[in-house]
Amino acid sequence: MEQEWVTRLLSHGYLRDNSRLQYARCLQYWNTWHTLRYGCALPLAEDTISPITNETLQAFVSDHMPVVTGGQVTPLMDDDVLSALRSLGFNQRISCSSELTTLWRVQVIQSLHRRCNLPFDVKRKAALVLDLHGEWIRANALLAMDRNSPTGRDIVLRLRHACPDNRDGVRVATIVTLLQYLTPKQLANLQFGDLTPGYLDLDAPAPQVVEINIKEPVNRFQTFFRRPRLIGTDASAVILWGCVRLYDEFGEGVEQAPSELPFLVRDISIGYKAVTAQWITTKLSEIVLHSCMEGVLQNKRRRYWASAIRLRSQRESNQYRRLVEAAYMARVNSSRSIYNLLRRAPRHQNPV
Repeated sequence: MEQEWVTRLLSHGYLRDNSRLQYARCLQYWNTWHTLRYGCALPLAEDTISPITNETLQAFVSDHMPVVTGGQVTPLMDDDVLSALRSLGFNQRISCSSELTTLWRVQVIQSLHRRCNLPFDVKRKAALVLDLHGEWIRANALLAMDRNSPTGRDIVLRLRHACPDNRDGVRVATIVTLLQYLTPKQLANLQFGDLTPGYLDLDAPAPQVVEINIKEPVNRFQTFFRRPRLIGTDASAVILWGCVRLYDEFGEGVEQAPSELPFLVRDISIGYKAVTAQWITTKLSEIVLHSCMEGVLQNKRRRYWASAIRLRSQRESNQYRRLVEAAYMARVNSSRSIYNLLRRAPRHQNPV
């Protein structure tokens, strides 16, 4: 039997019986999740309904980001919330809600906001959709690791594992991590002000996050994704080198780095010397050879290994490439969802 607030919301538009049941179940899920996470009912469930904030929408998507642990995908939400949801009958037969399920739940909320004449930030939703899709690409890559045909993510993990356990190893691990998103030249010019550290959720333990501000994009991918986000071990690797770099420069007690301070330096006997793209390529070549992965990257010229890492990491599926192309062409400035744009794209469309 529908709850009164569900009936009130669904009365704003006509739905077939089957669709109505699905919408009602979706609203119950949202309300249960919101109550468990925030200790209060969903704003749409109140007597005087109010719109869902961007912070709540982001928290919902963040909680449903996939994480691979022990060969299984689990959602990035608090264990207590996850257990309580399952005890109440949600997601009992699966380890994690699929990407399409989470997107559909978000789409339902957007649809109800439109029917109730409530404000809804479609641009923020579009950005969250892209973030979610990117994390599912990562998760699927980790699940499908194959030594004979490694994914871009597999290459990064194996190269980082081969880095020595010392100061230079920390720096090289950071270089490998950032080359997933930046060219050697961009990385050579990277400053502390171009990196924004933080956490996905300040209210509960969550992985670290670092956002990169790409000032001068060099391709369509970077043009659309001007602020790529590093999560978990990627962010931790970058933050660790940042701490080492600041300690070398200022010693203890530094809370914030100058924005124009170069992020990477190369040591010489006296002081420091600026980093160049060629020096970064040399460092990458050394760790690739040390890890015996030169054959895996399949590049005869070492200076192209950075491109191989970046392209594999950014383009691990045809669907993702089509998504970026469709989003780039459409500018994503209307209420149409990213996935509606993708579905309308011609099947013969060339990937980015």
